[in-house]
Amino acid sequence: MATVEPDKILVVDDSPQISKALSDLLSTSGYLVRTAPSAERALQILESVTFDLIITDLKMTGMTGIDLARQVLQKTPDLPVVILTGFGDMDSVITALRLGVADYLKKPFSIETVTMEAKPGAPPLADSPLPAAEPSAPAGPLPTRWCGRA
Repeated sequence: MATVEPDKILVVDDSPQISKALSDLLSTSGYLVRTAPSAERALQILESVTFDLIITDLKMTGMTGIDLARQVLQKTPDLPVVILTGFGDMDSVITALRLGVADYLKKPFSIETVTMEAKPGAPPLADSPLPAAEPSAPAGPLPTRWCGRA
C-alpha cells in the first residue's frame, strides 16, 4: 500500500516569530514545512526542492513578496502563492492578484484562515462568504488563535 506524502509548504518571512508560528501551526496540521528568512533565500531553496504552496510576507528586507511571486509564477505558474501583509494597500493587492497569486491575507490572520489556505484545492478566501464583522486586532499579546501584527 502506497503512502501519501504530506503537502510541502515554503514559508517566507523575515520575522523569525511569524515564520516559527506558521511553521509550527502547519506542521501540527500535518504539512511538511520549510522556512526562508528572505525572498532571495526562498529562490535558492526552490532551485532544488518542489513545494505545493508558498506563503510569503509582502514587505521584507531586499526583495518583496510580490517580487518573489512574480519570479515563482513565471517559472511555475501552477504553484499557489499566498501573500501575507500588515500593509493592505490597494495597489499591492491589485498587483498581487494580477500576477496570479492564490490569495492575499492581511495580518493579523486567524489560524483557521491559514489552515484553510493550505488545504489542496481550497477556494481563495475572497470567494468565501465573509463574516458579518471582522474581529478587531487585540491590544497587547495576541491570543493563540491570531498570528501576526501589522
